[in-house]
Amino acid sequence: MTHVSTATSTSRLRSSTVPERGLAKDPELAGEVRVHFVIERDGSVSDARGATESDPLVDGEVPVPGRKSSLPDADVITCIVHEFEELSFPTPKDGKITVVYPIIFKPHN
Repeated sequence: MTHVSTATSTSRLRSSTVPERGLAKDPELAGEVRVHFVIERDGSVSDARGATESDPLVDGEVPVPGRKSSLPDADVITCIVHEFEELSFPTPKDGKITVVYPIIFKPHN
């Protein structure tokens, strides 16, 4: 998970205007985006999407209700997923890796 955290925190996600666009429409915009994606054997990202209740659990994930994204702005979720599609990671040692990565949005009050 260290490589995932490093890649996402140093990526365009940090400097992205996606959250600001959502907050411009709704200053109280809050919720969680759970991005489901696969890190391929070459380190590229595939199958990026907002996680849903029907997604299979990944290794070590605890089955809990509410596993889907709760952010009410579909446009913001789509933009965040697109940002993940542009990420690259170190080559996984044991083949493909499936990840569900949570991002929590809170208003700046």
